[in-house]
Amino acid sequence: MICAIIPCNNTIYLSKILDSLKKQNCHAFVVFDRIIPTVETNSDITVLQNTTGTGFLAGKCRDIGLAEAIKKYDKYIFIDDDCIPQQKLVESHNKILSINEPICTVGKRLEKKYGWKDKREYDQNMFHLDLFKNDGALISNTTLLNNCLITWSCNMGLNKKAVDRLYKFNNIYFNENRIFNSKFDEHWGGEDSFLGIVAWITRILIQLVPFSVSGVMHMEHPRPNTEYNLNHKKLFDVMKTDIIKKCTSTPFNWKFFY
Repeated sequence: MICAIIPCNNTIYLSKILDSLKKQNCHAFVVFDRIIPTVETNSDITVLQNTTGTGFLAGKCRDIGLAEAIKKYDKYIFIDDDCIPQQKLVESHNKILSINEPICTVGKRLEKKYGWKDKREYDQNMFHLDLFKNDGALISNTTLLNNCLITWSCNMGLNKKAVDRLYKFNNIYFNENRIFNSKFDEHWGGEDSFLGIVAWITRILIQLVPFSVSGVMHMEHPRPNTEYNLNHKKLFDVMKTDIIKKCTSTPFNWKFFY
């Protein structure tokens, strides 16, 4: 079964997000981040809370939601609290995540400034790649991953085989039972792109979700541009270099992952 996990520290769009997921028969795990919950647990929603920490903690909250969701579900869609799902988001992720291989799915983030297209199908440096063609491009090299242009957690899915592999890897190399690395806690961004690097290292398939009305509509809002555009990429690069060194000096046994 499939579910959605939503870290939430702004409730402006939450009702619209939950309404869309309910229409798609998708249970939602909402992790309220240091704010008072505005909904209660019911048949459609599980309410969780993070009450500690400072700064940007979306990665931590996703892990809190995943730890609960994994008890019952085997496919997981991550959605941000400023992104409203389109009508076939759940169906589209579920179709790809149902394969018998560890896989990460990445859907469209539609933005008004790009004519309600995804940046990756609008930007003149990227649209020719046709990432959302046919059944969705499979990422076959690290160029876009290294530039933080693929694994965006506003519309991203994982199946249980992928989650199990990420847990195992992070336990070995970071001694933590998480999939979104804790080094990014309190920093704005980068934790999802780093997950993409770990997915690549551990041979988890990464596939774009191309289907009609399967994206999320991103609601624009103020954000600290200098911090987001500079610091998250700097930390991402440091972490990427670090994990490559770790894997080189202490190669992992592939039998452990199967």
